Amino acid sequence: MQNYDELVYRGTSFTLNALNSKIIESLETSVSTIVVKNLQMIQLQKAILAIGMFSLFDSILQDGLSCRNGFEGAKKTLIKIGKIELNDRFDNFICAINVLKHGQGRSYNTLVSKYKLLPFRINCQERISLMKVMSQKFLH
Repeated sequence: MQNYDELVYRGTSFTLNALNSKIIESLETSVSTIVVKNLQMIQLQKAILAIGMFSLFDSILQDGLSCRNGFEGAKKTLIKIGKIELNDRFDNFICAINVLKHGQGRSYNTLVSKYKLLPFRINCQERISLMKVMSQKFLH
């Protein structure tokens, strides 16, 4: 089997490029409701993909480190070997995944407090509105 990081990169690139290209083509000729909804769907799929890949990574860490919480095990190991900066970056991504899953809360506040140092942008409002749409559509 290929390395996990290579598979994640190839899988996400393939999926997102395929989805984005069709929607971008549609947006060039129309801004209809269906095109906008498709764009929202892609945003949701990106979140689902990121959460799923991170969850899979956690299970790989659990197996490799023989522990119940792969992320905590990895963080302890990083601190133990003096990789503090890498531990901090890893923690930022853990918080980002939590924001994708739960919206505003402790992880969101942590990221907002250091937003200038992050290698990614924070946009929680969009995720919350997508979750409202999903809950109205599927949970009622």
